[in-house]
Amino acid sequence: MVGFLKVFQKGAETFKKVSHLAMIPIILDVIFYWHEGLVAALSETFRVGVKFSLPFDLPSIESFYDFPKTAVQSLTYSIILMTIFAFIRAFVLGGYLGEIYQASENFPPITFTKLSHKYFTRFLSFEFLWLILILPTFFIGVAAIAYVIFLLILGYFLYLTPFIIIADDASFSKAIRKSVMLASGKTEVLTYAFIFLALTGIISTIIYLLMNIPVLGFLISVIVTSIIGSIFTAATMNFYIDLQKSGDYLKV
Repeated sequence: MVGFLKVFQKGAETFKKVSHLAMIPIILDVIFYWHEGLVAALSETFRVGVKFSLPFDLPSIESFYDFPKTAVQSLTYSIILMTIFAFIRAFVLGGYLGEIYQASENFPPITFTKLSHKYFTRFLSFEFLWLILILPTFFIGVAAIAYVIFLLILGYFLYLTPFIIIADDASFSKAIRKSVMLASGKTEVLTYAFIFLALTGIISTIIYLLMNIPVLGFLISVIVTSIIGSIFTAATMNFYIDLQKSGDYLKV
């Protein structure tokens, strides 16, 4: 356990070098969740709760908090919004994770835009994979619960994919294969996922309390989750780097 927690200490050290990256999830959360944030701010219901998250590539307030349900949006609108978000995420992920990787390895920095362009198509493929997988939840009704469980299990097997794309400069298909291989064959990957779930759960309880503060609660929570989430993402990058250097068995 102590060894795994040191990875999060490394994540904090890495984040100090690229702290400006926290602005990316802040901006995206404000743009895409302002309506949900406004609904939560105007709600007179005091909410408490907890949300557990698997290791993520780009943090979001939704990694720690489930917004109150609002009016159901049309399928067309939801698909358009999700597609736009997929393109934006695909572009920023290359620069975001790329800069974290450069800082973790103390490599000479490469510009954010250059990294974003380099990895754009690979991350777009990854985003579209999840978009296609999520779409059935709009149609299968009560069976959605079982399907969501399937997506969570799949999320475990694929959570290293974005980090492999960056650290190995791997193709989308190779990164998928390697992530599945590691998740199915290495207990360290499962242990890290459980520790990550526990830590996000602890932070989540705090975010639920902060979100009860009218208006400012949303803004404070977005800032907190962006900073802590970025540290957690940097921790996952360092975890994969350590795993990558630990033996030849990681070669695919």
